[in-house]
Amino acid sequence: MEYWQQVPLQDIAKIGIKCSLSRNEYFEKIQVVNHRTLSKYPVISSESQINEKSDPQKQYNLYPSGTILVSLGRFSHGIGLLEIEAYVEKSVCAVYVNSEYVLPEYLFHVLRWHQMKHKERWNQRWLSNLIITLPPKMKQKYIINLMSKIDSIKRKHENLILLASQYTLAQYGEIIEKGLHSEPISTLGQFVEKIEIGRKVQPNLLQSGTFVLKGKPKKYFENCLLEVKQGNGGSLYPNVIAHKDDLLWYRYSDEQTFKPVRIHRWEMPVAISNEWIRLKPLQKISNEFLAKYLEVNYHHSKFIFQNKSRKEIIDILSDLSIKIPSIQNQQIFSSITVKASKIIADSRIAIEKMQLLYETYFDEFLVREALRME
Repeated sequence: MEYWQQVPLQDIAKIGIKCSLSRNEYFEKIQVVNHRTLSKYPVISSESQINEKSDPQKQYNLYPSGTILVSLGRFSHGIGLLEIEAYVEKSVCAVYVNSEYVLPEYLFHVLRWHQMKHKERWNQRWLSNLIITLPPKMKQKYIINLMSKIDSIKRKHENLILLASQYTLAQYGEIIEKGLHSEPISTLGQFVEKIEIGRKVQPNLLQSGTFVLKGKPKKYFENCLLEVKQGNGGSLYPNVIAHKDDLLWYRYSDEQTFKPVRIHRWEMPVAISNEWIRLKPLQKISNEFLAKYLEVNYHHSKFIFQNKSRKEIIDILSDLSIKIPSIQNQQIFSSITVKASKIIADSRIAIEKMQLLYETYFDEFLVREALRME
């Protein structure tokens, strides 16, 4: 194909189980690809650390390398490309391209762009009728090369974030935990000035521009913050307000929760919902140490605070057992944590810039060509 076209996806690809090598298989405890995999690993290769195990109650289809996988319906948040044969959960939709017209890597990037622009739920009919802009093969290869470089930079920064987080945890074990055995047991109440349980936020009592913290912790903590657009209040009362350097603890944390204890590092005050707890540490203790100590030793706070009243939670927190290391070790760990946090923050900015570059290129490329062909 030496010219540009716009065609429905169903004209250039098989969609659904008709592109599987074998169907409706049952397995017990083997590695499989499911919706959760696609949200973590856009490109699935032999190097991907897939931890998903098969469920004997579910069915799986075997798909070849080059298959594009799309989460549909309520799972519409993942698109992946297989670089290996893999067993895939039956509810994941497969797309296998006709290589005479389109390279699978090109279509993979185009579908990812469409997903960024169309946040609503997808279904197979919508996917089949989706109009795909097809440039000549040489142009497809150029786009694949460019997008792969962007993805490579993003992965390097994601790995840097992972390494910085792992290093911080390792230093906690080396500097803090080894020195705690000889320390006396204290209580959290001895080292915090204030303990408050968040309340159900009333936006109408907040000023416009005020930020609200609600919901589970996310990988990028700023994504947990919602800005009040049309507040009417002139006062922050009766909402519970967190200020810079306060600790924020998600009270329903379990083994799946990502970093349940955070340090409020923004200059602006934040109203916190009843899912969060505000702790104001005293000057004599390192915030970085206390946040990591609570995360490591009391990660499953959901079970600690379950079915407890606000007063009971405050009493439990005040009496919570902790061991405090020497000031010197706290300062060393705090310095490491601050530096690691800077690396993580810089890497997140780089990832956001790469993501913006990815989207902007397709915005200009696909929209421009669509207009040209009209």
